[in-house]
Amino acid sequence: MISSINGEKLFGICLFLVLLSFCVMYGSEFRYIKYFVLPVTFFIWFLSEGFLKFRVPNYAYALISFVIISLFYMPFIGISVLKEPLLVFSCLFPFLLIKDLSFRVNKVFFITIAFFFIANVTRLEGFFEVGGIEDNFSFVFGLFAVYYSVKKDYKKAFICVLLVVITLKRIALLGVFASVFFIFSPTIIKRFLHPLIFVILNLLGLLVSVLFVVGFFDEFIVSFFGVHPAVLSSGRYALQQLVGEELFYNFTSFIATGTGPGGAVLLSSISFGQEVLLHNDVMKICIEFGLFYFLLFFFLFYHGLNYEQKVLAVYLNITFFTDNTLIYAGVLFFYFYLSSKLSESPEH
Repeated sequence: MISSINGEKLFGICLFLVLLSFCVMYGSEFRYIKYFVLPVTFFIWFLSEGFLKFRVPNYAYALISFVIISLFYMPFIGISVLKEPLLVFSCLFPFLLIKDLSFRVNKVFFITIAFFFIANVTRLEGFFEVGGIEDNFSFVFGLFAVYYSVKKDYKKAFICVLLVVITLKRIALLGVFASVFFIFSPTIIKRFLHPLIFVILNLLGLLVSVLFVVGFFDEFIVSFFGVHPAVLSSGRYALQQLVGEELFYNFTSFIATGTGPGGAVLLSSISFGQEVLLHNDVMKICIEFGLFYFLLFFFLFYHGLNYEQKVLAVYLNITFFTDNTLIYAGVLFFYFYLSSKLSESPEH
């Protein structure tokens, strides 16, 4: 039995593995290190505590449902459906086991910054040329920015915002601003932060996303911004067009069910001749699993959360609209961690 391993040590091991997976500048194989979180966690859990502490925290409801519904399609599509739920579950599993996570946020934050510079030391020349380094660490720093804003630690929040800016993810910055709006909004607005409200907002967001890629706003965008929507969306217009057209012209086919896992990648790849990710998780959920599950997912995404957790969830939700953060296991790991800390005392 591994009696010397406690929750804090297990989290430290998982954190190290996740941060190593960001170091892809040293080799593309580094991205696969995060897959070791699941077997390492299971091994330690099985030999030390057994099955007694397994639980499903409130912030995990939606992602657990995503794993379950993906597995439901396996008899129809095959083992390939395991790829995405495995990514999600690998970094969720530790938080299903660790009840009292005493690893302090400040320590995790500074370790993360250190790994960011370690991962990007070979790209510093590019930083001075273009004024930034595009990196998925941006989504992580955005999560920390929201956390520290909620906790009124504005100095660290400001540092996080600067890090989001230099890592060049516009949607992460927008997500931070949206979350900060809710933090400082009047009490009357805070009272309306019900899961059903967020379901409606995501439904409206889905509608706007679909109308955007089918050309509904083309004339307005060209006249107002002076550029084609493809330029404004950094290429996502063409990437999502086929999926958008399927949802727009054949919407009734996707009310009860969808294409199944991988359907969005398949459709968006037709125009490119190779496998490409959709970069819109909201559209992805709807076309792969249908409208009914889409509504359920976003209800569960906010269900049972306290106010601070909802604000953090808003940030991650915003990133769903232009990226693949639903399956960015490293980003989800930090979302789960900070959500767990927001369910505790205000000390960090």
